Amino acid sequence: MDQAAPVEYNSTLGAILIGVFCAILFQGILTVQAYYYYESFPEDARWHKICVAVVWLLDLVHLALICELIYTALVTHWSSNLPPDVVIFQSITFKTHLPFLAVATLICQGYFILRIWIFGTAPILRVWTVILALGCLTTFGLELVVGFKPHGTIDDIKGLMQTKRETIAMFAVQASVDILMAITLVALLRARIDGAHSRTESILAKVIRTSVSSTAITSLVALGALTANVVQPRGLAFIAMHFSLGRLYTISFLATLNQRRKFRENASSINPQISTVAFRGAGISGTTVGMESGVYAMEDKQPAVRVDVHQQTRSYV
Repeated sequence: MDQAAPVEYNSTLGAILIGVFCAILFQGILTVQAYYYYESFPEDARWHKICVAVVWLLDLVHLALICELIYTALVTHWSSNLPPDVVIFQSITFKTHLPFLAVATLICQGYFILRIWIFGTAPILRVWTVILALGCLTTFGLELVVGFKPHGTIDDIKGLMQTKRETIAMFAVQASVDILMAITLVALLRARIDGAHSRTESILAKVIRTSVSSTAITSLVALGALTANVVQPRGLAFIAMHFSLGRLYTISFLATLNQRRKFRENASSINPQISTVAFRGAGISGTTVGMESGVYAMEDKQPAVRVDVHQQTRSYV
């Protein structure tokens, strides 16, 4: 008699368990960031505060769901004869956790899309921003498709290769949109740096680094999940990476919000008369100089140089 093939746990349940551990770690970081945000920016726009609370709550519910998922696989169905991947895909929790992850990711991506929309006022840039937004919505739709596609029986698991197409497309679009958003933000900010005052240039350079690091991490994780899905189609490492991908978006979102304190402090060092105001119409906090005209003559041990700081730092910080 042919012996049954040995069950591979390292690339299935082991990968899922590591993914849950990483998600717990990132949730702790996210909680600290959320607390810091509410302590540091009590005057922020209400929609900012609501977005932070919503994404934190979504990630918390998502964490509870994936913890239940691994508990079901390791405890409830431990003596089951079904392969680990079948147990995971049959679980109702697997379908349930994806919408929470998708909504949190969409909110965070929407924040960066809004920054690009504000930075780029040219018609061609507005069209490009809409294209990026459609890419984010495509990723959102693919996550829902993968989550709600039936995996209830072993025969359906054989159809996993059909779902694989949607999964590969989801990670590919997600990584591409993140990379394109990073390139767009850098291009827009670099265009503003040319001819700027040296201290204003330093502030914008820091904004560039923050924007690139925020989107680079998520794009790398998405590419890693895509690679794992292609190399090990029956392994679950790509799902483990996906567990933390949405939470990394939220961490990047909160890190960008919290970095504004340092940006404002650096902007204030340009001249003590700099004032910080909230652009309520756009819902973005910003720094401006010379409240009446937005222009201030700055001195840096050299003849005064007129710099339109209102235009250079508006919406950046």
